[in-house]
Amino acid sequence: MMYPVHEAIENLSGLGGIGLYGVVMMIALILGDYSLLLRLLITLVVLYAVTVIIRSLYFKERPEKRKYNNAIGKIDASSFPSLHSARALALAVIIGISLQNIILLAFLLFSALVVAATRVLLKKHDIIDILGGAIMGVIFGLLTFLLHFAF
Repeated sequence: MMYPVHEAIENLSGLGGIGLYGVVMMIALILGDYSLLLRLLITLVVLYAVTVIIRSLYFKERPEKRKYNNAIGKIDASSFPSLHSARALALAVIIGISLQNIILLAFLLFSALVVAATRVLLKKHDIIDILGGAIMGVIFGLLTFLLHFAF
């Protein structure tokens, strides 16, 4: 049985999930903002690739340990870096810079902090996992602007 507070924390954690990121990508596609869509897509692919590489080379137990039976399960059971934090920060950076809206950027950064807090409260990650993911999200989100990727 899930208690209301726990359920609320789980729902807030979803702000760093692939679902919200995908919805934002679909909105960019519908609005015809292909530059934004490409930035989001490239950043997402790079975040996943780097996370898989790191977790393949360095296994760090989650605060609430997970069992695994194969290599893919082991990657998922590893906690460093936090992919939720990486996605939340990348989304904040890319949307904030693309739309040049300081209020939206502040809201997205606050949302990313909420995601980080929920991941710790849910015992999915600890602070170092969150920081690692956050740094990745900011760096790779910014790189799509610095490297221009022909858009």
